[in-house]
Amino acid sequence: MSFRSDKLPLDQMLPHQLRMLSRSKSKVQNVIVLANEPPWVLGDTSNQSRSLQQLTDVAKVIRVNYSLLNSTSFLRRFLIFDKESRNISVGSLLHRQPMNGIRNGPMFASNLHGMLHFLDQCVSAPNDTDLCVYFDPDVFVHRRQGMHLEKDFLEGASEVFAKNPHVILVSPPNVCDYFSSGPSTGGCTANRSWVSQRHQILNRTRLMSALPFHVGKPFVTAAWPYFETWFSSGLKGRFAIMKCGSFGFVVHPPGPDDKQDAGLRWLSSTQPGSNTSTIVSGTAELIRRIEAGRVTNVTNVSCWNMEPSYDRVMSGMAW
Repeated sequence: MSFRSDKLPLDQMLPHQLRMLSRSKSKVQNVIVLANEPPWVLGDTSNQSRSLQQLTDVAKVIRVNYSLLNSTSFLRRFLIFDKESRNISVGSLLHRQPMNGIRNGPMFASNLHGMLHFLDQCVSAPNDTDLCVYFDPDVFVHRRQGMHLEKDFLEGASEVFAKNPHVILVSPPNVCDYFSSGPSTGGCTANRSWVSQRHQILNRTRLMSALPFHVGKPFVTAAWPYFETWFSSGLKGRFAIMKCGSFGFVVHPPGPDDKQDAGLRWLSSTQPGSNTSTIVSGTAELIRRIEAGRVTNVTNVSCWNMEPSYDRVMSGMAW
């Protein structure tokens, strides 16, 4: 999904994600970028538009349809809130009371509306589609390459689904999983985890059989009304994180923008001949190092976020 606030160049990130997702391009049938452009968010969209235009040979760009924001039937195709009236819609979140003085209803609404469009695209996919994969635009991926015994993410997820007939959603491993595991010669297993909307692999057939999900929580007044909150509640335990040995992982940039900016600036400084911006050259070098496996297990936020260090970056590590 593409947002106006995207910092990392999508025309670099999407090809990187596709290279790391699977060992074979033939396994990936359709690549879609959802352009999430809430009508209440104003400002310069030139960077987003430029990135989307450069993806025409890689992916199909589909706009998130905000004419459905106030549609009760659109929401109920996927989520039914048993403790709310039948008249709620995603747009109902726009009217929630501010939290700590911050009016965050619009943010929650655009988040949920965009992810429901991902589910809609999954359900509407060709009948021979087995898996639906979602990555946020700033998720970096590493897959160990050059070893015939190693798996890719699609193979690992398929194995987990085959062994666990109740599971609908599988999350990729994180950095800690990668460094604490051995080679993936023993097959994939599944551990109970939490649902992150930022990276997920869905079994399409099981998803379609389970929809709509009934959520036994309030909607508008919920403390944390993100898509992952409602989806994990509706799945009722039918989700897992794949454990396939040290075949790969997903990782997010550092949480605070100042840490992300510093990491990209350090990476860019290692490419003195570059005539592109710090973000473009820094992102390109970060992708190159992650794909090459020049990574460390020093992370924050429960093993999901990079923790950049000047000394490590200057020594050749990704963060």
